[in-house]
Amino acid sequence: MLKHHIKIALRFFGRNKVFTFINILGLAIGITAFILLTQYLSFEKSYDKGLDDLYRVTLSSNLGVDDFEVLATNHPAVGPAMSADFPEMEKFARMINMKSLGFKSIMSYKNQFGEVVRSSSDGFDVYFSDGAILDLFDIPLLQGNPETTLKDPLTLLFSETLAHQLFGNENPVGKEVIINNQFNCTVNGIFQDLPENTHLKIDMLVSLASFGEQPNATWIWPEFYNYVRLRPGTDPKNIDAKFPAFVQKYLSEIMLEHGFEAKMTLQPVGDIHLKSHLKKEASANSSEGTLFFLMIVAAFVIGIALINFINLSTAKSMERAKEVGLKKVVGAHRGILISQFLFESLILNGIAMLIAIILVCVLIGPFNQLIGLEVLSMGMWGKIEVWVIILSVLAIGGLLAGLYPAFVLSGFEPAKVLKGKFQYSSNSSFLRKGLVVAQFVVSIALISGTFIVYNQFSYMQNQDLGFRAAQNLVLDAPADMDSTMMQKVELFKNELKQLPNIHSSTMTRDVPGKPMIDQNLMRKKEDEKAVQILTNIMTVDHDFLETYKIELLAGRFFVKEDKAPLRNNQMDTDHLLHRVVVNASTVKSLGFTSPEEALQRKIVFAYGPIERTAEIIGVIGNYHQQSLQSAYDNIILTYP
Repeated sequence: MLKHHIKIALRFFGRNKVFTFINILGLAIGITAFILLTQYLSFEKSYDKGLDDLYRVTLSSNLGVDDFEVLATNHPAVGPAMSADFPEMEKFARMINMKSLGFKSIMSYKNQFGEVVRSSSDGFDVYFSDGAILDLFDIPLLQGNPETTLKDPLTLLFSETLAHQLFGNENPVGKEVIINNQFNCTVNGIFQDLPENTHLKIDMLVSLASFGEQPNATWIWPEFYNYVRLRPGTDPKNIDAKFPAFVQKYLSEIMLEHGFEAKMTLQPVGDIHLKSHLKKEASANSSEGTLFFLMIVAAFVIGIALINFINLSTAKSMERAKEVGLKKVVGAHRGILISQFLFESLILNGIAMLIAIILVCVLIGPFNQLIGLEVLSMGMWGKIEVWVIILSVLAIGGLLAGLYPAFVLSGFEPAKVLKGKFQYSSNSSFLRKGLVVAQFVVSIALISGTFIVYNQFSYMQNQDLGFRAAQNLVLDAPADMDSTMMQKVELFKNELKQLPNIHSSTMTRDVPGKPMIDQNLMRKKEDEKAVQILTNIMTVDHDFLETYKIELLAGRFFVKEDKAPLRNNQMDTDHLLHRVVVNASTVKSLGFTSPEEALQRKIVFAYGPIERTAEIIGVIGNYHQQSLQSAYDNIILTYP
């Protein structure tokens, strides 16, 4: 029986080469896209799984605004305070990205040949951290003692990849690494690279003890990620219920002094990647909405492929009505005919599936490159869920494509078929028309969605950002900061001016397009502290407008005589008058009706522990400091 089915199937495929090729290729492409999409969705859902009792302590406040702004970061004293006040907490760890301190790190070390090598941390994620972070995230320590690692000041850990990149095959443990010509650190371990599916990206860890005892009692530095692990069986809602009293205990005086309210809550680490879009996230997150949309796309793609396969198979099977009639005349039972059509359908599906598997293997590299993550690997074929998907598609496609001809054609009366007097039933006609309509509806939906997405990307690419991004090159300055830094910057800029292809250059603390580091409260000088707005402070030089082509709405921009260093902690701020330029959003938030009205007005803004008095000398147009999804930021520009 099987040999007979194979022979008939091969003859049919041989006589209908074009039909067979189109049917197999269409289904193979659909299955390939479906496997790629489902594996990406599975990868996105796998972030930080298995860390069921691990939470991040978030901070929300209404500094100068009506709505609460939720931060992924918190104060460094939160962990120790929770450990003392909440017996339900088992362990905590705090982390702060070195970029949050306002600089990238320059590392100096001696290689195996005794040569001093300087390397930038640009492109790496460097954190000051408690050693407990390794235990909380189950990060294996390849070298070093997990009980003592990061306990002592000025000790650090490298990831396996970074250690190999800096030291090659040489063992770096015990070696000295100098960070920014300031911190002489000792390498006391190497940890295994973190997997791709975690919201934390860590390449180097420096002991938080390097700051001394300051972080353990600091409640005015909300730049630290605080992770806590609760004891098994603890309901996180019980901790959330205790937070209001906890906040009042430690932050009441600060809230009263600055006129704001703060809240804290526990956020499951497993929810961060898909459900968290807070300010100061450790890395870019995805969203459940995006995954839901991709799930629909994956269902549409495999649906179209299967419907197309079924329609073509059904249409072709109608040509075999006389074959069925003749077989019935010579004694073929209906069961034999049903098994034959199902067998042929399964063969086509099997070939399409085999081609799809080959295509997926070929596309692993390009797909990972497109996504920017190592989502796929050959190890995926060892996963049970992958084969469940493959066998399900094979079974569904084979059965659905074979059922119609198997049961409908095999039920025809042979005499009428051989005389050419058979006709399709209303049910079969309705099925075929319904499948065609469904195929067109799904195709139109996908095409429309593609068109909408294309228009969205086109809008974002062509939207006026308020500054010129094209032809602007950003150079990160070394982290070596001393009293001669500004002279070095001026010397470097003068050298750049000699190059014919460079139009202008500017020195800025932050770069348009990235979140600004310094953020604090500001008010008009005549207003009370309770009337304050949240603003961002960015240091620029006098060539900023010319280089970025930002519009000056009123007043003037900086000249060299405007310098008044922010880092001067002189308490008599009225005698150290700063001149600042603000953007149109800040003018509106301060309550001025026009840019001209804001000129020469005095404002007070906090920088560090001291409030500074400043005069507004100019107003610039709004520009998008961050993505188009964000509103215009309030920005104060200061001159170094």
